[in-house]
Amino acid sequence: MSCRNIQEFLSLIGLRIGLGSVPRLQSEASASLQAPWIEIKNSAPKAKVLNADDTAWRLKRAYLSVVCLVAPAWTLYQIVVKRDHKTLKEIFKGFTGILGSDRASTYSFHKGLKQACLAHVDRLFQRFVDRGEKSREVGKLCQGEMDRLWASWHELCAQKIDKAGFRQKIWPIRARLARHLQQGEGCGHSRTQRSCSRLLRKFKELWTFVSNPEIEPTNNAAERALRMLVMLRRVCFGSKTEKGLRFVERILTVVETCRKRNHNAWQFVTSCIQARLSGHPAPLLLAA
Repeated sequence: MSCRNIQEFLSLIGLRIGLGSVPRLQSEASASLQAPWIEIKNSAPKAKVLNADDTAWRLKRAYLSVVCLVAPAWTLYQIVVKRDHKTLKEIFKGFTGILGSDRASTYSFHKGLKQACLAHVDRLFQRFVDRGEKSREVGKLCQGEMDRLWASWHELCAQKIDKAGFRQKIWPIRARLARHLQQGEGCGHSRTQRSCSRLLRKFKELWTFVSNPEIEPTNNAAERALRMLVMLRRVCFGSKTEKGLRFVERILTVVETCRKRNHNAWQFVTSCIQARLSGHPAPLLLAA
């Protein structure tokens, strides 16, 4: 919500404040949430599994990036000037677990296990089909294997098959998909050929989830976490100050983490503000 929308909303419940008081109160809340935000940020290196994604955010007329990290017990939002290798290395510093992401090259710095988002790969195969001719043939073959993969995955999630049965179904799919991609390298369409070659170079990253059930085959967790921020961006069009940036990343981190941990976000934020006003340390979110 914009500052004016917040002012109007508060007036509806009987709280009348000046428009200039809204960013001041946001700044107070942001300072109160600094400790929980740092607590969650410091948890990233210890995580066994992380899903990561990013999107744009504006500071006045400049475009920044919001990096979102999702673990089973928490979600972190961090707004950075550039989403490059140097910045991401600093955010992920010390992390050696499994990283789930899209196939963006900015995440290639991670030396541990990676899981590429198979939903993105499936959409890539649709582009193969849309290009027609031999590319279409390769795309259709690959889509057939993906349909079989998703069917097996849903059977596993519904507990219709066990992990051993799932692996038995996946390995033939993996072998056939590799052959289709090799066929695509000679299909005659330059873009499809390049895409097939890239997928074959990173082929192992498509199948990490088979032997590591703690990671999913998609990056949906991070994409869903960014949806709330994207909706906010459509309303407020970004931030006007550095303090506004800090408020956005901290309040979203706390609200989303509270949701995951079945905590009341309103009560937690209130307790943080009360602790700051009384001179006490802010309560920790992950320890609760």
